[in-house]
Amino acid sequence: MNVNYELYKIFLVVAESSTITEAAKKLFISQPAITKSIKNLEKQLNTILFIRNTKGIKLTKEGRELYKQIKPAIDQLLKAEQDISFRQEEQVKELKIGISDPFFQACTTMPLKQILNKRNFKISIKISKQKKLLSEICNEQIDIGIAQLTDINTYNKELNITQIGTLNFCIIENNTVNTIQSTKKIICNDINFINLFPEYKKTANYIIVDSYTQIYELVIKNLGIGIIPKEFLKCQKNDKINVTKENIIKKGIYLITSFQNTNRNVQKLAKLITENMSKEKQR
Repeated sequence: MNVNYELYKIFLVVAESSTITEAAKKLFISQPAITKSIKNLEKQLNTILFIRNTKGIKLTKEGRELYKQIKPAIDQLLKAEQDISFRQEEQVKELKIGISDPFFQACTTMPLKQILNKRNFKISIKISKQKKLLSEICNEQIDIGIAQLTDINTYNKELNITQIGTLNFCIIENNTVNTIQSTKKIICNDINFINLFPEYKKTANYIIVDSYTQIYELVIKNLGIGIIPKEFLKCQKNDKINVTKENIIKKGIYLITSFQNTNRNVQKLAKLITENMSKEKQR
């Protein structure tokens, strides 16, 4: 039987946690991904490993036996991984971050300050379009990515994708010129937004740009109405901009890493970014 080592590692963490939610936080992967891994392992072993109820999870008799048998081996493998990773950490002094929009750089500010206070790193932050960003993470050209994504179930299974925030999109326009809204172009950074306005899609009466800043500036110049996160607007000050419609759609902000990237500094920074964004939500 050829069982993936990662499945055993996930099983071990879940077995030592009271809930799937707790295990997800420890592993920095989503709850559905953990549930899928456990079901896959149970299928391969042809046995039930956990009893699930409203209070949480607990091991079955077979689960307890498996835990007892594999824990020493997994602990030894994890120690070996940590030793190798530590030696790599001493050599690797660069952290490569990719973002799909300059606005997301704010997500990294405090975490980078924290990690730079302890170590001297070379930090590079690169702006890439979504598709290219995901490819660069898979190829380990980028260590950590932060992006607005749609339907995360369609992405490469080699990627570890965790939602760290939510964007609430609204419609903005230049309030200094009295122009009928229907005659203006829609300006956005995602062609899928045009589906919200079928009349624009049919006439190609829209402009697709790369960043929220470009949307904002084009609206100021009265080239059209913009679809933009309200969170972005909070950072801007211009009395020419007027919000005409709020909460038209919500999109997640996601932190993306590769399952293959085991560098401890990358894992540490990913954890700090996740924790920092969680604190921001509570404010």
